[in-house]
Amino acid sequence: METENSNGSALHLPSRPLDVKGIIPSLLNLVGSISRFESVDSIFKNIFESVQEIFNISEMFIARLDEKKNLFVIKALSGYPPEDLKAIKRMGFTSEQIRLQSPSRFRVGRDSYYIRAEEWSHFNPRDPFYDHPEDLWKPRMRPDEWHEIDFFNFLLRDHHGNIVGFMELNDSEDGKLPSREEVEAIEIFAGLAGIAIETEKTFEASISEKQFSEMLIDLLSHDIENYNHVIIGCCDKMIESQYSKKHAEPLVGSIRGKSEKINSLISQVNRIAESKKRMRELDFCIDLPTAIQRSIIEMLNLFPNKALRFNFHPPDGMCLARADDLIEEVFISLLSNAVKYDIHERINVDISVESKRDGENDYWVVHITDHGTGIPDTDKGKIFERYHRTGDGLSARQGLGLFISKSLVAGYGGDIWASDRVEGRPEEGARFCVMVPKFSENQQQK
Repeated sequence: METENSNGSALHLPSRPLDVKGIIPSLLNLVGSISRFESVDSIFKNIFESVQEIFNISEMFIARLDEKKNLFVIKALSGYPPEDLKAIKRMGFTSEQIRLQSPSRFRVGRDSYYIRAEEWSHFNPRDPFYDHPEDLWKPRMRPDEWHEIDFFNFLLRDHHGNIVGFMELNDSEDGKLPSREEVEAIEIFAGLAGIAIETEKTFEASISEKQFSEMLIDLLSHDIENYNHVIIGCCDKMIESQYSKKHAEPLVGSIRGKSEKINSLISQVNRIAESKKRMRELDFCIDLPTAIQRSIIEMLNLFPNKALRFNFHPPDGMCLARADDLIEEVFISLLSNAVKYDIHERINVDISVESKRDGENDYWVVHITDHGTGIPDTDKGKIFERYHRTGDGLSARQGLGLFISKSLVAGYGGDIWASDRVEGRPEEGARFCVMVPKFSENQQQK
């Protein structure tokens, strides 16, 4: 199929008859692997073996979109010299780079592009893809020669048409370019790679939903069962004591306490479920300084008898984050920890907001710093686990609240972690960092 006019790259490729007998069994094998939900790594390996054997390709890789980094990162490669593998695996590609490599004048198929040495000036001689850098400036000796700069890109798309990766070919065994017919056939293999990526994402999402549902059920059944055992035990003792006021009062107090725990648990589960529901939406946002200030007011109401000072100097302008008002639950939980685990008569908590860039993504990071008992290094990662409890007495921190906070923040596409107020000296206080994506103007327009 020739898709370009007389100036297109397709006209620079030779035309040769294609033997489809060797191709069909490989395609059927790949379709079977995808339908059996085999791992993407295994499917990529099969694609490499087929493309290299059938089409005489010596060097190729597949890059996949990492949605958190917003970069295309290399997930599988084959044929490159061992000394170059580490450098190649570290490479990442932006959407802009992919756009530069796929203008219409390079198109040789529906989603395949032949980038010719004569028309490509963006190469870097130090790139590990070039086995013979000394040949970069040599002219092409014959029309079907694979020049050192030449490469082919095959875009991988999901069923919505979104680019989820690309497959790049860098060289052939015999130094010759593939024919137009071979490029069309390779494009089918690339299409199956895109289907494999989407199938894996769908499968992982279904597993994640199942695990999420099981976690909520476990939260309710396990914890409520424990609380009910206490309530039933208290009721039995009240019956045995013949309802005497002396014996009944503490038991009634215990029943009330456990009932309140059940109500709190149900409320927490509802919050997690709500965050899971909202994370599917794209159009919500909140101004972080406003949310923090509301959380501070709530803290002053919760601890009216404590001498509290919250030092918060918001940055100029609005700090719109891709989150909703449930983020206030996170701030209240962390601020409550800061107050509860500070033994000083006057309690000071420092709050700040800073901008951070990770790859091509922009985030706001909220730092909540206390002067309390701190968190040992061995527990900093564990405190976000569901039932982890660290320390004892005043320094004990129970993990359910932090677990829920981490679940909420993860739902926004962010992260939360603990560090020291003074680096390397955990006994001088803790710092919790909440990172949430910025809400961009592009998202607002959508």
